[in-house]
Amino acid sequence: MRFLIRVAVGDTFFECRPCFFRACQIVFEHNTKGKEPRLPAPFLPSSNRLPKGAINSFMIRLFTALCKSVLEKLSDEAIFEEATKGFNYCNERCPGCRATETLYPYGDYSRNLVSHDGEKVTESSVKPLRFYCGSCGTTHALLPDIIIPYSPYSLRFMLTVLVAYFERSMTVAALCAYYGIAISTMYAWKHRLLEHKDLLLGMLASMKEPVQVFLRDLLASIRISEQLSGFFLRYGFSFLQKRSTAATRSQPP
Repeated sequence: MRFLIRVAVGDTFFECRPCFFRACQIVFEHNTKGKEPRLPAPFLPSSNRLPKGAINSFMIRLFTALCKSVLEKLSDEAIFEEATKGFNYCNERCPGCRATETLYPYGDYSRNLVSHDGEKVTESSVKPLRFYCGSCGTTHALLPDIIIPYSPYSLRFMLTVLVAYFERSMTVAALCAYYGIAISTMYAWKHRLLEHKDLLLGMLASMKEPVQVFLRDLLASIRISEQLSGFFLRYGFSFLQKRSTAATRSQPP
């Protein structure tokens, strides 16, 4: 008669002979001899865990004094540099667990920034700062309001293209060729703008205000950052930011 031992490995059961089971025990004892036992991963209480489906958990949005005069004087890259160099992280809350005084500098990363200088499309590389939270163990990128999360195009670039589209100054094909974007991208931006315009103004006020007027007023406003900040705090995502997916969340913003 042959005797078998039933062994559980995770959620799966295996049957093996006693001699084979003893041989596995000997190998395991030999490989772990003299080593420190592996401690389990720390458990975070539910209040410190990231909310399921949150899309702003891995970034710190920095809303500065973005206004018409700033947009006229500085390039998008210069606005980015000016905003990040004076950032004080000491009193900033972690976007994940909301703890204070737990953020520490954690290097940076490179991302593209596509903009328009009034004559041609330019592409540059910027380096958003990263911060590590000692409370919940997550890292967060610092993104000024000139940047749209998960998009290489700057906020001003997208608004400039949308103004040109709604003013009908040229055909859609010519406009997309001039700014170097696909027609499908143009229409995706259009639908996103109309959706976010309704959220920003409210459905009734949005119906009364033409899109061209809305865009012109936004670019000429001295309170652009205040409006963008209010939108972000209310809805949990940035103005003109595309819907978050598992693919986008796996990439740096």
